Amino acid sequence: MAERTWFYADSNQQQQGPITFGEIQQLAANHTIQPSTLIWKEGMAGWTAASEVQGVYGNSAIQTPASPTQAIPSNPYEAPASANAIEVSSTGAYPIPTVKKCSFALFLGLLITGAVITAIGLVIFIGEYSEGSGGYRTEYRGFQDDSQIFVSPQQTITRETPSLVGVFVMLIGGSILFLTMILNYVFLYRAWHILQPGEARTSPGKAVGFLFIPFFNLYWIFISYHGWALDWNRIRNSHSNLTSMPTVSEGLFLAGPICVLVTIVPLFGVLASLAYPFIFLIMTAKICKVVNAMADASQQPN
Repeated sequence: MAERTWFYADSNQQQQGPITFGEIQQLAANHTIQPSTLIWKEGMAGWTAASEVQGVYGNSAIQTPASPTQAIPSNPYEAPASANAIEVSSTGAYPIPTVKKCSFALFLGLLITGAVITAIGLVIFIGEYSEGSGGYRTEYRGFQDDSQIFVSPQQTITRETPSLVGVFVMLIGGSILFLTMILNYVFLYRAWHILQPGEARTSPGKAVGFLFIPFFNLYWIFISYHGWALDWNRIRNSHSNLTSMPTVSEGLFLAGPICVLVTIVPLFGVLASLAYPFIFLIMTAKICKVVNAMADASQQPN
């Protein structure tokens, strides 16, 4: 399947995408994208006229003079040419991508609900196991059972096997917690999506997908979270239309991954495990705040 990595500026100078290169060619064929339309994908030095990108109009680029609005100094869609975006553009407008909002209240509600239900299920299971109540009765007459208990033919030992109510409740709670985890990855994907026009260090798909690679994810979590904070603050400080957007604490987004890494260290791992849930919640809240601010800005008329 072709990767959706291309963006283009529509007639209202609003960023559209991501779409595949095949879709770019289709839009060029039906004249939605004109030769002068600016297009861009990750890895390109800046937004470029469609006529100058090979393959958009056949096998070769159409060499046409750039219009004044496409000149690099006045191009609002220009991607930073270096890692130091502040030096490249401190006043240019950032092309705000269309993005859906993130509900931190929903995330927190699901997290608390899942944790409470899981705890209740665990209490029920432990209670049934220790007291032997609410289960199925098994009788032993005149033989040796699995616990090496000898009984005479006149004796009857009755044991009750714990029911599966506690296990069932824990499964419900675990399912809600799993849904919460998926929602967190959706939020992270959207957070990286809004950075793509600003030469982000990775794509949304990689930011989330590489977290599922065993052992490598211990390194990648620093890219996904601390790297996001670094890129966001850089982009925010580089464009005049983002100065009212919230900033994020780069130290906080570094502390979270460090806690994850330290959990494998004896003693310190216990402290890190206690601190990480609170740091994680704050990081998630900050991500939601930034994404929601960008979602509001993308809906505002020019």
